Amino acid sequence: MSIHKTTSKTGSKYLVKLRRPDGTQYSKTFRTRKLAEVFQTSEKSAMNTNSWLDDRQAKTTFGIIAERWLGQNTAKRQRTLDRDKAILRRHLLPVLGERRIALIKKPELQTLVTTWVSHGLKPRTIKRQVAVMKAVFQRAIDDDLIVKTPARALKYPAAEPVEHHPLSTQDVTKLLEAITPFYRPMIYILISTGLRWSELAGLQIRDAQLLQKPPKLKIERGLHQTSKGIKLEAPKTNAGRRTISLTTTGAEAIAGHIATTGRTMAQNDEPLFVSPNGHPLNYSNFRNRIFKPALKQCGLDEIDIHDLRRTTATVLVAQQIDAKTIQEIMGHSDIRTTLNLYASSTPQAHQKATEALGAYLNNDSEKETKDVL
Repeated sequence: MSIHKTTSKTGSKYLVKLRRPDGTQYSKTFRTRKLAEVFQTSEKSAMNTNSWLDDRQAKTTFGIIAERWLGQNTAKRQRTLDRDKAILRRHLLPVLGERRIALIKKPELQTLVTTWVSHGLKPRTIKRQVAVMKAVFQRAIDDDLIVKTPARALKYPAAEPVEHHPLSTQDVTKLLEAITPFYRPMIYILISTGLRWSELAGLQIRDAQLLQKPPKLKIERGLHQTSKGIKLEAPKTNAGRRTISLTTTGAEAIAGHIATTGRTMAQNDEPLFVSPNGHPLNYSNFRNRIFKPALKQCGLDEIDIHDLRRTTATVLVAQQIDAKTIQEIMGHSDIRTTLNLYASSTPQAHQKATEALGAYLNNDSEKETKDVL
């Protein structure tokens, strides 16, 4: 590293010569020696503290880094990749795509987020978009283009708690009566096992072990509709790959469905559940043509398919099944997901709690309690 004075018709200048960590040389010219010395000291300090940024990549744009980030995780599920691409295409690249990543500052990112809020985007949607934005900047940090992310501590409204609509026993009965008979086995299995829709649609006949005692279902994949068509994909986590015991009624329902569709248990690799025409299940078609009309018929318009899974968790908690078992049945890697996002308290449980507290207070301490009151 050195500083050289050069003279020309326009006056004296000071050339700072430096070496990058890879040994290649770079330089920068200044009007005064003091400015040259400040730059030299700054560059040395950055190299010593691992905060040096490669000057050759100073013009790299947000869009270029976004492409690198999209391609870095080859194991990412197609639906997740589709969602990330859509967020970039619709919300980030039109504003940030051509901007040099090293020049983007927090205030302009906050302005962008505030614009999303003013346009009425839901907090959960904004949270996902900010997560993609942060991931791109993290890739820029990993590539030594920036030292810290400008996307830190951005402000936007907190998301409202997810509304849970677990079904009561009466609701389940009404729904099973209202649903088209061909699809009743599917509804029963969804509620009695807690399967996700994609897991139900991804089951193959081989996964139904109906002769075991008790009969079981193996969950090893999910069926997802993506930009590249229908794809069978492995669960996101090891917890999602599991075996669930079936009730006798559930096993009979599955056997009946296979027989109704003119198949046998020997057709191992065929989808377990299919539409009346024998095609793989389609979520949108089933939801709009079968499920929603049945809900309307029995006055349960606020229910969605995922509420069947929430019903499973709520029933298991109400029946005082241990939390670890519930977590494994639901296929969650974290018990907090099971308890915070899926299981709901019930009016019966609240009444039971009230009665338990009343019994406690009215037992040995009844006289003392009355005296205090």
